[in-house]
Amino acid sequence: ETEKAEKTEETEKAEKAEETEETETTKEQDDEVDKVVKEVEKVGKAHDFKSGIYFGKHVPLKVIGACSILTLITYGWFACGFAGFFDKKDGYSAFQAEKFTVAWYYWTAAFLLWIAMPLIMLIMAKDATCEGGPPTAGYVLYGFFLTAHIALMIIAVNKSPLKVAFCDCSKDFFLWGPILVFFLILDHMDMATDALFVGSAAACTDRISWQYQSSWEAVPLVGGELAFTIRELNFSGLVLFCFISFVYIPQITGIAPFFALVTTALLAVGMYLTLHWGSLAGLIVLVVALGIYALLGWFSKQWAVWKQWCVNDEVSVALYCGFGVFEQALTEGQANERLIFVTMTRLVFENLLQLWLQTSFFSLTFDFTDSGARAKNVLSMIISLLVAASKIPGLFKELRHGAGWAKLTSGFNCGAFMAWALILVVVFYAIVLVWIGVRLIMTYWCESHMWGLTTGCVAP
Repeated sequence: ETEKAEKTEETEKAEKAEETEETETTKEQDDEVDKVVKEVEKVGKAHDFKSGIYFGKHVPLKVIGACSILTLITYGWFACGFAGFFDKKDGYSAFQAEKFTVAWYYWTAAFLLWIAMPLIMLIMAKDATCEGGPPTAGYVLYGFFLTAHIALMIIAVNKSPLKVAFCDCSKDFFLWGPILVFFLILDHMDMATDALFVGSAAACTDRISWQYQSSWEAVPLVGGELAFTIRELNFSGLVLFCFISFVYIPQITGIAPFFALVTTALLAVGMYLTLHWGSLAGLIVLVVALGIYALLGWFSKQWAVWKQWCVNDEVSVALYCGFGVFEQALTEGQANERLIFVTMTRLVFENLLQLWLQTSFFSLTFDFTDSGARAKNVLSMIISLLVAASKIPGLFKELRHGAGWAKLTSGFNCGAFMAWALILVVVFYAIVLVWIGVRLIMTYWCESHMWGLTTGCVAP
């Protein structure tokens, strides 16, 4: 009994020692985290990471200001177009007197989809927490937007003279009514979850910005500049700027691929100069860019492009409003051409860019977010992956029947160039999608939750 008592006492002492050691280790880790957070906050103050009126968290005011100005310019462009400044024949009255009358349910759906929902979701995102993710109230409010969207679509289908039906399964699989409804809901949710993601990034930015910055420092040649940009933007500022400049503005304006590349490149240069030399430099770039656009007549040209692709007839209006079931009214050639038109804005800028940021965020925040927040993040990424993957069959169809495989060997001409460009886009798009999917899976597999193509699982 004495021996048993001694053994029990020794066991208890060993357990207490282990508990004490674990407690001290945890305390050291907590002190290390607190130290890092304080250093990040100190760096944040040095780089003007003031709490903005927008989120009340560390989103640089220069990013908030830039995104607000760009959004107002976009709305101003629409106002000028509807007023007839770009073409006096194309004022608001033209939408009521040309090939057809744009009915109230289309105007309402377009307003809710492109103005009300994204802005309200961004406002709701301010209540996100790092541990819990976007607020539940944001998803509840989004439910009302989705319900209104579906109701307006039902009205549009019932009043349309076109042969469009929710239950039509007589065409190709991706043109079945139920399939189109499924993907239009995913498209609608994609924009909302991208907006709510900004709030999650803002809530966690103090904990992950330094890690995200250090991960870019190892990139050859441009690592230093990339790390500087991340440090100045902060992760939350990067997410907000990418959402407004690469997702929201290109899609609401129906911008053509060439204009999309030029415009987003100028916006990125303007922000880069703002980070290096202050807001005045960025403002000068913006004024110069606006002047060039005006002199070249690009504002009016883009207005003509928007009218052609977004409001030319009832089908284009319905698709601009997010009523994907109207794809049944397109011929195969029209559907493929439309897919190519939105390749840059929808597929590359929204799907790939947002997925890349979200998977990085998911890996970096895995250890200090709860199961609910992780589920919200995974749901958002799965939605984007499904939407992105659904576009690949259409791209291959365009290669086979539009630009065509034959043009790939037809010598140096415009058709061959477009065919090669398209096949490179398709291959790149598919590879990046697979890469992102693997990153998402390896987040659960790797102990550190970080995985790279060349590094494998990063050491914890």
